[in-house]
Amino acid sequence: MTYFSILAHFSASIVSPNSLQVWKAWVWSKLSPPDGERIDRDDDDEEIDELEEDDAIVFDTQLAAIGNMARLSISDTMTHLGLLLNKRLDEITVTLKESGAVRTSIWEDVHWIMLSIGHMLADETDSGEMKYIPQEIMNASLKQNASTATNIVNSQDITTGLIGVVFKVMQLEKAVMEANIIGHWSPQASEDLRWLLQRIAEAYLWFEEDHFKTVSPAIQSIFGRDTPSALNLLDEIVEFSLLTFSAWSGEEKILTGSAETLMSLLKKSGKKAKLVGENVKFWSIAEIFCREPDCGYSRTPVVFQRNLMRVILTAGSSGGLPTLQKLGETIKPLQARFARLANASFSNQMVRNELVTILERLTGCVEGVTPDNADSVAEF
Repeated sequence: MTYFSILAHFSASIVSPNSLQVWKAWVWSKLSPPDGERIDRDDDDEEIDELEEDDAIVFDTQLAAIGNMARLSISDTMTHLGLLLNKRLDEITVTLKESGAVRTSIWEDVHWIMLSIGHMLADETDSGEMKYIPQEIMNASLKQNASTATNIVNSQDITTGLIGVVFKVMQLEKAVMEANIIGHWSPQASEDLRWLLQRIAEAYLWFEEDHFKTVSPAIQSIFGRDTPSALNLLDEIVEFSLLTFSAWSGEEKILTGSAETLMSLLKKSGKKAKLVGENVKFWSIAEIFCREPDCGYSRTPVVFQRNLMRVILTAGSSGGLPTLQKLGETIKPLQARFARLANASFSNQMVRNELVTILERLTGCVEGVTPDNADSVAEF
């Protein structure tokens, strides 16, 4: 058992007096100067990182313990993380405007900052599979008693402020994708951002108000059910995820991360899932994907194609009859493609490739079936 895993099992009353110092020391060890003491490899050695196991897995126990510690001093840690990420974001923005290459040390800093934010905002501290806003964060927001706001930019709440910085990162990467300059962006930062958005999408957007005895008005005004702010943030996440499908077409982990972000929004049936299922652009992509054998989405990694089909099936079962009808219309060309294979010669390589492609789609459909939607999608 590691030092950090031991700390995670102590009560808050024992850890709290020194938790902030321990947390700051850990952050210091992970960041480059002047905000830390990390020593990086030369930029020429960056490709070595691709052979290493994901830090989120290797340091999972450590990150979970650090997330717990961060929630013992929320005002200090959230403010510090927001400042650290904003500082890197400003440098990245300036460098991109000058058409320069962002320093590797900055991307490495962003990596650790986002992992820290994710484990602080929504660790698996509650029983069950769903992620919730940690009670300590809700309590801290109630204690701060910030005014309600109509959008995340104007909110003075420390929690919404930190998440607002994450959305700034998302908006900047979106601009990079739209400008077709992803060569200047870090694939690792993209993976981390989608991992973080999954946690925010599930735990914060349309959060389960009944899970809490008392809800912070400031958090509710930004992320609560049917609020204008939550509707806007949901649309931004969906649009960002869909843009990823074409912009990062060769990056399996990034593509899968965006598919999983959509699944986080679809995880529990209700208004949030229904809004995703009613997105016009999503169904446009789904129709092309199912109809055209050689479209751009069909040239993405196989694992992602399977995940995309899972999202399509889940979205189709999320909004009742209208989205089920849309699902039927969307997969009908795929069914027709499969039927045409009955009279084809499997000695032909193109026919065999088509069969494999369709079987991968069907595998994705199977993976999207749950006890909740099994009856509604059975006819397909």
